[in-house]
Amino acid sequence: MATALGLAAVVIIVVSIFLGQLLVQKTMSQQFAQAPGGPYVNPVATMTPTPTPRAFPIEAEDALDVAPALALDEEEPTPTPTPTPTPTPTPTPRPTPFLYQDWTRDTDGVLRVQDRQLAEAAAYIALLRQWNIEIDLTPFRQSSPEDVAQFDLLAMVRQEPLNFEADRAEELSEALRLNMPVLVHLEERPDMAPYGVIKSMQGDILEYVDPIFGERVLRRSQLGPIVREAIVLFPDEGQLAGLSSGDEGEAVTELQQRLRELGVFEGNPDGKYGQRTREAVQRVQRDGGLEPTGEIDRPTAALLYARRNPQHPRLY
Repeated sequence: MATALGLAAVVIIVVSIFLGQLLVQKTMSQQFAQAPGGPYVNPVATMTPTPTPRAFPIEAEDALDVAPALALDEEEPTPTPTPTPTPTPTPTPRPTPFLYQDWTRDTDGVLRVQDRQLAEAAAYIALLRQWNIEIDLTPFRQSSPEDVAQFDLLAMVRQEPLNFEADRAEELSEALRLNMPVLVHLEERPDMAPYGVIKSMQGDILEYVDPIFGERVLRRSQLGPIVREAIVLFPDEGQLAGLSSGDEGEAVTELQQRLRELGVFEGNPDGKYGQRTREAVQRVQRDGGLEPTGEIDRPTAALLYARRNPQHPRLY
Protein backbone atom coordinates (compact mmCIF):
# COMPACT_ATOMS: atom_id res chain seq x y z
CA MET A 1 0.00 0.00 0.00
CA ALA A 2 2.77 2.35 0.99
CA THR A 3 4.70 1.49 -2.09
CA ALA A 4 1.72 2.27 -4.27
CA LEU A 5 1.28 5.67 -2.65
CA GLY A 6 4.94 6.54 -3.13
CA LEU A 7 4.84 5.60 -6.74
CA ALA A 8 1.70 7.68 -7.26
CA ALA A 9 3.44 10.68 -5.70
CA VAL A 10 6.40 10.34 -8.02
CA VAL A 11 4.10 10.17 -11.02
CA ILE A 12 2.30 13.32 -9.90
CA ILE A 13 5.60 15.22 -9.51
CA VAL A 14 6.84 14.18 -12.94
CA VAL A 15 3.51 15.16 -14.55
CA SER A 16 3.64 18.55 -12.78
CA ILE A 17 7.14 19.23 -14.03
CA PHE A 18 6.17 18.29 -17.57
CA LEU A 19 3.08 20.51 -17.53
CA GLY A 20 5.15 23.38 -16.16
CA GLN A 21 7.67 23.09 -18.96
CA LEU A 22 4.86 23.07 -21.55
CA LEU A 23 3.45 26.23 -20.04
CA VAL A 24 6.85 27.98 -20.16
CA GLN A 25 7.41 26.95 -23.77
CA LYS A 26 3.97 28.26 -24.78
CA THR A 27 4.62 31.59 -23.12
CA MET A 28 8.03 31.98 -24.80
CA SER A 29 6.51 31.01 -28.16
CA GLN A 30 4.03 33.85 -27.86
CA GLN A 31 6.85 36.32 -27.05
CA PHE A 32 8.91 35.13 -30.02
CA ALA A 33 5.91 35.47 -32.30
CA GLN A 34 5.67 39.17 -31.34
CA ALA A 35 9.39 39.85 -32.03
CA PRO A 36 10.28 41.90 -35.25
CA GLY A 37 12.32 39.09 -36.71
CA GLY A 38 9.62 36.41 -36.54
CA PRO A 39 9.15 33.37 -34.28
CA TYR A 40 12.45 31.80 -35.31
CA VAL A 41 14.73 34.86 -34.94
CA ASN A 42 16.74 34.89 -31.81
CA PRO A 43 16.11 38.32 -30.36
CA VAL A 44 19.64 39.80 -29.89
CA ALA A 45 19.67 43.18 -28.25
CA THR A 46 21.05 45.86 -30.58
CA MET A 47 23.83 47.99 -29.00
CA THR A 48 23.81 51.58 -30.18
CA PRO A 49 27.47 52.66 -30.31
CA THR A 50 28.36 55.75 -28.34
CA PRO A 51 29.40 58.40 -30.85
CA THR A 52 33.09 59.35 -30.73
CA PRO A 53 33.28 62.96 -29.70
CA ARG A 54 34.72 65.17 -32.43
CA ALA A 55 38.00 66.75 -31.47
CA PHE A 56 38.09 70.52 -31.63
CA PRO A 57 40.91 71.94 -33.71
CA ILE A 58 43.83 73.06 -31.57
CA GLU A 59 45.60 76.26 -32.52
CA ALA A 60 49.35 76.55 -32.27
CA GLU A 61 49.12 78.57 -29.06
CA ASP A 62 46.85 75.88 -27.52
CA ALA A 63 49.41 73.25 -28.45
CA LEU A 64 52.02 75.13 -26.53
CA ASP A 65 49.74 75.11 -23.50
CA VAL A 66 49.12 71.36 -23.76
CA ALA A 67 52.74 70.36 -24.18
CA PRO A 68 53.69 70.85 -20.55
CA ALA A 69 50.82 68.63 -19.43
CA LEU A 70 51.94 65.84 -21.74
CA ALA A 71 55.45 66.17 -20.46
CA LEU A 72 54.24 65.33 -16.98
CA ASP A 73 53.62 61.75 -18.09
CA GLU A 74 57.28 61.39 -19.05
CA GLU A 75 60.06 60.90 -16.63
CA GLU A 76 61.50 64.26 -15.71
CA PRO A 77 65.22 64.56 -16.59
CA THR A 78 67.67 65.05 -13.81
CA PRO A 79 68.50 68.76 -13.74
CA THR A 80 72.11 69.69 -14.55
CA PRO A 81 73.61 71.44 -11.56
CA THR A 82 74.54 75.08 -12.24
CA PRO A 83 78.28 75.53 -11.78
CA THR A 84 79.21 77.84 -8.99
CA PRO A 85 80.77 80.96 -10.53
CA THR A 86 84.33 81.63 -9.54
CA PRO A 87 84.40 84.92 -7.70
CA THR A 88 86.53 87.61 -9.34
CA PRO A 89 89.11 88.78 -6.87
CA THR A 90 88.90 92.45 -6.06
CA PRO A 91 92.06 94.11 -7.35
CA THR A 92 94.23 95.56 -4.70
CA PRO A 93 94.15 99.32 -5.12
CA ARG A 94 97.46 100.74 -6.16
CA PRO A 95 98.77 103.32 -3.79
CA THR A 96 99.10 106.84 -5.07
CA PRO A 97 102.69 107.20 -6.22
CA PHE A 98 104.86 109.37 -4.06
CA LEU A 99 105.63 112.72 -5.66
CA TYR A 100 108.95 114.32 -4.92
CA GLN A 101 108.37 117.96 -4.06
CA ASP A 102 111.81 118.99 -5.32
CA TRP A 103 110.32 120.40 -8.56
CA THR A 104 108.92 123.92 -8.31
CA ARG A 105 108.71 127.07 -10.41
CA ASP A 106 109.63 130.48 -9.16
CA THR A 107 107.71 133.67 -9.86
CA ASP A 108 109.42 133.98 -13.26
CA GLY A 109 108.29 130.48 -14.24
CA VAL A 110 111.80 129.06 -14.00
CA LEU A 111 111.90 125.40 -12.98
CA ARG A 112 113.82 125.04 -9.73
CA VAL A 113 115.28 122.00 -7.97
CA GLN A 114 117.36 121.56 -4.85
CA ASP A 115 119.07 118.23 -5.43
CA ARG A 116 122.08 118.59 -7.72
CA GLN A 117 121.28 115.18 -9.22
CA LEU A 118 118.17 116.73 -10.79
CA ALA A 119 119.98 119.67 -12.38
CA GLU A 120 120.60 118.01 -15.77
CA ALA A 121 116.95 116.99 -16.25
CA ALA A 122 115.78 120.43 -15.12
CA ALA A 123 118.19 122.06 -17.60
CA TYR A 124 116.87 119.95 -20.52
CA ILE A 125 113.31 120.88 -19.57
CA ALA A 126 114.31 124.56 -19.44
CA LEU A 127 116.01 124.28 -22.85
CA LEU A 128 112.92 122.73 -24.46
CA ARG A 129 110.84 125.50 -22.96
CA GLN A 130 112.83 127.94 -25.09
CA TRP A 131 111.33 126.05 -28.05
CA ASN A 132 107.83 126.51 -26.53
CA ILE A 133 107.69 122.85 -25.54
CA GLU A 134 106.36 122.09 -22.06
CA ILE A 135 107.34 118.75 -20.55
CA ASP A 136 105.10 116.79 -18.18
CA LEU A 137 106.94 116.69 -14.87
CA THR A 138 104.99 113.72 -13.46
CA PRO A 139 107.50 111.00 -14.49
CA PHE A 140 110.30 113.04 -12.96
CA ARG A 141 108.43 113.78 -9.76
CA GLN A 142 107.56 110.10 -9.34
CA SER A 143 111.22 109.08 -9.58
CA SER A 144 113.91 109.48 -7.00
CA PRO A 145 116.79 111.87 -7.73
CA GLU A 146 119.07 108.86 -8.08
CA ASP A 147 116.82 107.38 -10.77
CA VAL A 148 116.39 110.68 -12.60
CA ALA A 149 120.16 111.03 -12.75
CA GLN A 150 120.25 107.77 -14.75
CA PHE A 151 117.77 108.95 -17.42
CA ASP A 152 119.20 109.11 -20.95
CA LEU A 153 117.82 112.57 -21.59
CA LEU A 154 119.49 113.05 -24.96
CA ALA A 155 117.89 109.84 -26.24
CA MET A 156 114.52 111.01 -24.93
CA VAL A 157 114.57 114.28 -26.89
CA ARG A 158 115.57 112.44 -30.06
CA GLN A 159 112.49 110.20 -29.93
CA GLU A 160 108.88 110.82 -30.94
CA PRO A 161 107.23 113.24 -30.61
CA LEU A 162 110.15 115.66 -30.10
CA ASN A 163 112.49 114.46 -32.87
CA PHE A 164 115.31 116.80 -31.90
CA GLU A 165 118.91 116.36 -32.88
CA ALA A 166 121.81 117.58 -30.75
CA ASP A 167 125.03 119.27 -31.68
CA ARG A 168 127.58 118.73 -28.92
CA ALA A 169 130.64 120.94 -28.71
CA GLU A 170 133.52 121.14 -26.27
CA GLU A 171 133.91 124.88 -26.74
CA LEU A 172 131.17 127.34 -25.85
CA SER A 173 132.05 129.54 -28.82
CA GLU A 174 131.25 126.71 -31.26
CA ALA A 175 127.73 126.40 -29.88
CA LEU A 176 127.05 130.14 -29.63
CA ARG A 177 127.66 130.79 -33.31
CA LEU A 178 124.62 128.66 -34.21
CA ASN A 179 122.51 131.40 -32.58
CA MET A 180 120.26 128.98 -30.68
CA PRO A 181 119.69 128.40 -26.95
CA VAL A 182 122.54 126.39 -25.44
CA LEU A 183 122.61 123.86 -22.60
CA VAL A 184 125.94 123.80 -20.79
CA HIS A 185 127.55 121.25 -18.51
CA LEU A 186 129.84 123.00 -16.06
CA GLU A 187 132.65 122.09 -13.78
CA GLU A 188 131.59 121.55 -10.20
CA ARG A 189 131.16 124.80 -8.32
CA PRO A 190 129.33 125.32 -5.03
CA ASP A 191 127.67 128.53 -6.24
CA MET A 192 126.31 127.10 -9.52
CA ALA A 193 124.29 124.09 -10.61
CA PRO A 194 126.25 121.59 -12.73
CA TYR A 195 123.89 122.26 -15.68
CA GLY A 196 122.25 125.40 -16.99
CA VAL A 197 120.85 127.10 -20.09
CA ILE A 198 121.95 130.20 -21.98
CA LYS A 199 118.74 131.66 -23.39
CA SER A 200 119.97 135.00 -24.75
CA MET A 201 123.18 136.91 -25.40
CA GLN A 202 124.04 140.55 -25.94
CA GLY A 203 127.71 140.99 -26.63
CA ASP A 204 129.48 139.49 -23.64
CA ILE A 205 126.37 139.43 -21.43
CA LEU A 206 124.50 136.13 -21.09
CA GLU A 207 121.01 135.61 -19.68
CA TYR A 208 121.44 132.33 -17.86
CA VAL A 209 118.98 129.87 -16.26
CA ASP A 210 120.37 128.02 -13.24
CA PRO A 211 118.04 125.20 -12.07
CA ILE A 212 119.16 125.61 -8.46
CA PHE A 213 119.89 129.32 -8.07
CA GLY A 214 117.41 130.69 -10.61
CA GLU A 215 117.96 133.17 -13.44
CA ARG A 216 121.27 134.94 -13.47
CA VAL A 217 123.20 137.38 -15.62
CA LEU A 218 126.73 136.22 -16.40
CA ARG A 219 129.55 137.28 -18.61
CA ARG A 220 130.61 135.05 -21.44
CA SER A 221 134.19 135.39 -20.32
CA GLN A 222 133.12 134.23 -16.87
CA LEU A 223 131.18 131.17 -18.02
CA GLY A 224 133.30 130.00 -20.96
CA PRO A 225 136.30 128.68 -19.00
CA ILE A 226 134.20 126.37 -16.81
CA VAL A 227 132.13 124.81 -19.64
CA ARG A 228 132.76 121.09 -20.07
CA GLU A 229 130.28 120.63 -22.91
CA ALA A 230 127.81 122.80 -24.81
CA ILE A 231 124.71 121.24 -26.40
CA VAL A 232 122.40 122.79 -28.99
CA LEU A 233 119.08 121.11 -29.75
CA PHE A 234 117.40 121.60 -33.12
CA PRO A 235 114.67 119.84 -35.13
CA ASP A 236 116.39 117.75 -37.80
CA GLU A 237 113.86 118.22 -40.59
CA GLY A 238 114.37 115.63 -43.29
CA GLN A 239 117.01 113.80 -41.22
CA LEU A 240 119.86 115.48 -43.05
CA ALA A 241 122.52 115.02 -40.39
CA GLY A 242 125.08 112.47 -41.52
CA LEU A 243 124.70 112.88 -45.31
CA SER A 244 127.95 112.89 -47.27
CA SER A 245 129.38 112.52 -50.76
CA GLY A 246 128.15 109.45 -52.64
CA ASP A 247 124.79 109.23 -50.86
CA GLU A 248 121.59 108.99 -52.89
CA GLY A 249 117.89 109.10 -52.16
CA GLU A 250 115.07 111.28 -50.91
CA ALA A 251 117.13 112.84 -48.11
CA VAL A 252 119.69 114.07 -50.66
CA THR A 253 116.88 115.48 -52.81
CA GLU A 254 115.55 117.33 -49.74
CA LEU A 255 119.03 118.71 -49.04
CA GLN A 256 119.43 119.92 -52.63
CA GLN A 257 116.05 121.65 -52.51
CA ARG A 258 117.05 123.52 -49.34
CA LEU A 259 120.39 124.52 -50.83
CA ARG A 260 118.54 125.77 -53.88
CA GLU A 261 116.24 127.87 -51.65
CA LEU A 262 119.36 129.44 -50.14
CA GLY A 263 120.65 130.25 -53.62
CA VAL A 264 123.77 128.11 -53.43
CA PHE A 265 122.67 125.12 -55.57
CA GLU A 266 122.20 125.44 -59.31
CA GLY A 267 120.15 123.12 -61.47
CA ASN A 268 117.46 120.64 -60.54
CA PRO A 269 117.72 118.27 -57.57
CA ASP A 270 118.66 114.75 -58.72
CA GLY A 271 119.00 112.94 -55.38
CA LYS A 272 122.74 112.33 -55.85
CA TYR A 273 125.30 113.78 -53.46
CA GLY A 274 127.95 114.74 -56.00
CA GLN A 275 130.34 117.62 -56.62
CA ARG A 276 127.60 120.23 -57.09
CA THR A 277 126.02 119.35 -53.75
CA ARG A 278 129.35 119.25 -51.96
CA GLU A 279 130.33 122.72 -53.19
CA ALA A 280 126.95 124.15 -52.22
CA VAL A 281 127.32 122.76 -48.69
CA GLN A 282 130.79 124.28 -48.39
CA ARG A 283 129.41 127.72 -49.26
CA VAL A 284 126.83 127.45 -46.46
CA GLN A 285 129.48 126.32 -43.99
CA ARG A 286 131.79 129.24 -44.82
CA ASP A 287 128.95 131.74 -44.46
CA GLY A 288 128.06 130.27 -41.06
CA GLY A 289 131.59 130.24 -39.71
CA LEU A 290 131.90 126.46 -39.86
CA GLU A 291 134.71 124.38 -41.25
CA PRO A 292 133.96 123.84 -45.00
CA THR A 293 134.03 120.05 -45.06
CA GLY A 294 131.25 119.71 -47.62
CA GLU A 295 129.58 117.07 -45.41
CA ILE A 296 126.38 117.44 -43.39
CA ASP A 297 127.57 117.08 -39.83
CA ARG A 298 125.31 118.12 -36.94
CA PRO A 299 126.46 121.76 -36.79
CA THR A 300 125.79 122.07 -40.53
CA ALA A 301 122.35 120.46 -40.16
CA ALA A 302 121.56 122.92 -37.36
CA LEU A 303 122.77 125.81 -39.53
CA LEU A 304 120.58 124.69 -42.44
CA TYR A 305 117.58 124.52 -40.10
CA ALA A 306 118.29 127.99 -38.75
CA ARG A 307 118.66 129.47 -42.24
CA ARG A 308 115.37 127.95 -43.36
CA ASN A 309 113.47 128.83 -40.16
CA PRO A 310 114.48 132.37 -39.17
CA GLN A 311 111.76 132.46 -36.48
CA HIS A 312 113.52 129.80 -34.40
CA PRO A 313 114.56 130.69 -30.82
CA ARG A 314 117.58 132.94 -31.14
CA LEU A 315 120.32 133.99 -28.78
CA TYR A 316 120.95 137.33 -30.45
